[in-house]
Amino acid sequence: MVARAMANFALEDLRLVAPRDDRPTLAELLERTGLATSRSDAARLARGGGVSVNGTRVDDVTKPLDAGDFLHGRVLVLRRGKRDYGLVTRS
Repeated sequence: MVARAMANFALEDLRLVAPRDDRPTLAELLERTGLATSRSDAARLARGGGVSVNGTRVDDVTKPLDAGDFLHGRVLVLRRGKRDYGLVTRS
């Protein structure tokens, strides 16, 4: 589902419906939200400084995410570059 947040900002929304013990990597989430075309593309973007999670730049997209990485344990805001955002929610 794609929602236009502002004039030039696109927001990709992904509801993460996975068992609590299944911890996806950041590369998987970037790929599933459409912010990266593949996991290797996600790694390339991160090495170039183009990926941030909840406003903090990351360079390792292979680390499995846990509940502490999500805002209030439920929401993860991904950003690729300056204008592309993704929102991941845990159910």
